[in-house]
Amino acid sequence: KTALVARRMLSPELLDHHASDSLVAMGGLRALMADVPQWCKRPNFETTVWLNSAIKTLWPRLSAALSKTIGNVLSRRLSRVSPLGMSLRIKEFQLGSESLNLLSVNNVANRNKSANTDGSSVVLDLDVRWTGNPTVVLAVGYRGLPLTVRLSELQVAGTLRLQLSDFDDRMPTFHLLGISFVEKPDIRFALSLVGGNIDMIPGFSDAITNVIGNALTR
Repeated sequence: KTALVARRMLSPELLDHHASDSLVAMGGLRALMADVPQWCKRPNFETTVWLNSAIKTLWPRLSAALSKTIGNVLSRRLSRVSPLGMSLRIKEFQLGSESLNLLSVNNVANRNKSANTDGSSVVLDLDVRWTGNPTVVLAVGYRGLPLTVRLSELQVAGTLRLQLSDFDDRMPTFHLLGISFVEKPDIRFALSLVGGNIDMIPGFSDAITNVIGNALTR
């Protein structure tokens, strides 16, 4: 939980170019290097302070619009990666009120001439950090037991790729949107058993953690 609080405090500061003194005070160089944005390390990434301001304003509507879609996609993935003797489905999913943070953005078509972008698509790599407050409740079948599990303290960090394609002259001017992580993201979360102690069931927490991790990173 301490790590979660530290990241909540650190990530917003990384968006502010004038916050160097605060960064040092909040965790020193070790904390800075653990969560440094891509624009500090790679010259082809640009800062996104202005974009985060827009996302924060739009987040209540984005959260409401995306929660059902993302919940359905994750529920299908959980079903596909669940091992024998276990079933998982999402019972409740809401993104919450804490908005996504973009630390930097890279226009792949402009920066990488070898990329497969011949003008038929626009590819953006987004350096993403999210330490939000989502509501995630899972209905789990485990060794014949019907259980309800709550996922909390979700943290996601990684490079998210957006690919827009199939363009025409009508709004919104594109018809296909692809979303995927460039590499396996850093995903952390805590689990609790509704109405009981999750540690009382041997191996249950680790099994659920592995399934959820596989679903979120595929």
